[in-house]
Amino acid sequence: KMAFLDIIKRSMGLVTSPGQKVNHASVERVGRSWCSLPPYFLIPLGLLLLLGVECGQHHSNSIEAFVVRVTDGDTMVVKIGEKEERVRLIGVDAPEKDQVPWGERAKEFVESMTRGRTVRLEFDVEPRDRYGRLLAYVYVDSTLLNLELLKEGLAMLYTVPPNVRHVEAFRRAQKEARENERGIWDEEEGLEESPSAHRKRKRTAHN
Repeated sequence: KMAFLDIIKRSMGLVTSPGQKVNHASVERVGRSWCSLPPYFLIPLGLLLLLGVECGQHHSNSIEAFVVRVTDGDTMVVKIGEKEERVRLIGVDAPEKDQVPWGERAKEFVESMTRGRTVRLEFDVEPRDRYGRLLAYVYVDSTLLNLELLKEGLAMLYTVPPNVRHVEAFRRAQKEARENERGIWDEEEGLEESPSAHRKRKRTAHN
């Protein structure tokens, strides 16, 4: 899609095709026209230009996807166009399926928010992990699913640089959930070991 500022530039004759020279007469004519515009027109236009820059930056690294199924609390399968992709949520580590009952509760929470819906995948620095999965922040409308999992105490913070765009918000959410003994942080019925420690123990047992 053409960026907002590109549309403005093309309408002014300031953007040309490869090999085509800028029409300096057009530039001069546009300059004179803009100088003659009243301030009450220029100020709102300037705000629109700034808004266009912000919107372009915010959405340039994101894409819409349809949720096909949820694998567990931090992994799902989506459809982008005609292609299915596995998606791993950035910054969170949900309980494994055999970490009863929290693995199933985390999965059910994600399903309740995303089943049969179109979501927005926002990417960070590294787009994929070593398993080929897309790494993303998943937005359901304006709600960041990764963050909600931490708020509800259904996942632990799992930071893997350089994908750390929302790490401070994630830290605050986990701290608040832990202080309130929410979900896996419940003192009596909470998670006995972290998902990463659980996976490591299982791998050691199999070797």
